[in-house]
Amino acid sequence: MVTGLVFGFLSYFVLVYGRLEMDIIRERLLRLETRFVEDVTLLRKELYKGLDQVTKQQDLPNEESHSTELTNADYQSLLKEIENLRRNVFNQMGVVLNGLKNEKRIRRNIEQDVESLRHNGEINTDMIVKEFHNLTRLMGVLPLLESLQNDVKVITAHVEVISKGTRQRVADCAEWLRLGYTSSGIYTVYPETLWRPLDVYCDMDTDGGGWTVFQRRSDGSENFYRNWMDYSFGFGNLSAEFWLGNEFIHRLTSNTPCELRIDMEDFENESRFAKYGLFEVGSKSGGYVLSVQSFTGNVNDSLTTIHNEMQFSTKDAGPSKGCAVSYKGGWWYNACHRVNLNGLYLKGKHDSYADGVNWLGWHGHHYSLKTVEIKFRQK
Repeated sequence: MVTGLVFGFLSYFVLVYGRLEMDIIRERLLRLETRFVEDVTLLRKELYKGLDQVTKQQDLPNEESHSTELTNADYQSLLKEIENLRRNVFNQMGVVLNGLKNEKRIRRNIEQDVESLRHNGEINTDMIVKEFHNLTRLMGVLPLLESLQNDVKVITAHVEVISKGTRQRVADCAEWLRLGYTSSGIYTVYPETLWRPLDVYCDMDTDGGGWTVFQRRSDGSENFYRNWMDYSFGFGNLSAEFWLGNEFIHRLTSNTPCELRIDMEDFENESRFAKYGLFEVGSKSGGYVLSVQSFTGNVNDSLTTIHNEMQFSTKDAGPSKGCAVSYKGGWWYNACHRVNLNGLYLKGKHDSYADGVNWLGWHGHHYSLKTVEIKFRQK
């Protein structure tokens, strides 16, 4: 009788004690999980707060416009802020990674507690399962840590790009790409051959990126039947239809070997491209002569056949201004053309002869293309 009472008391004690141990385990898990979530949230805030401060100090425009011009005072302030940001990032990462070590320690404690309970009497199996479920929930925080580590890499790379960009004037779209900018948009470049900075549209998506776009046709919103001065220094909107300007195309292609790419789409949404391994536009004194060779692509080459080594002409100037008048554009005409990508935007098939956005080797002289982009890239 007494023995039974003692055994019952001990069993009850073990059960109660086991539940108390489980409560302690539960509290440990909840505290650890809460601390992890708080650390992760705080770290994210600190990362993006620091990055915002750096970018605001540099007054860096959005993805569609990128410039690198800073005063020396701003530059020194930026370098200091970059260093502070890096220090804060890695300090906070140390706190979170230290939490990982604590998590492993508590996991071992939990396993030891459960093993001890097994040896001391019956326990509630469902309770153990529940506590390990809580631990699994805690481990769900770990992917957040991996994400944070990726954030740190990206932000650190971004800060380094900003730092590099302030120390040098970026010469072209290909260099912007090498610095880590992978979004297509408007960038500021400082070519050695140009007397001032120039805004250009960089295509960072097509064929490896790094292309400087110098012509775009997309909706007919811009008039391309213009005079010599307009074609010399450019017109239109870099975010829509435009011509960059022969003088700028010359300056950007005369100092370094370049390649050319022309992307075209028709109104049936089929696309073609022509690519040329060598491309240059000559100086004003020579009439902005076109030099293009080494064709590849998925369309018939209509450009090099008669347009290579031709001077540029518009309705008021150039050796072939009669062609410009007849076919309503500005181009490297040669009695007169097989390519007329600056012609009238006539939206597909047209009855008039050769005055649309025409490419003879694809749709002929009675079809005006839907979209065209002409771009070059330094090799």
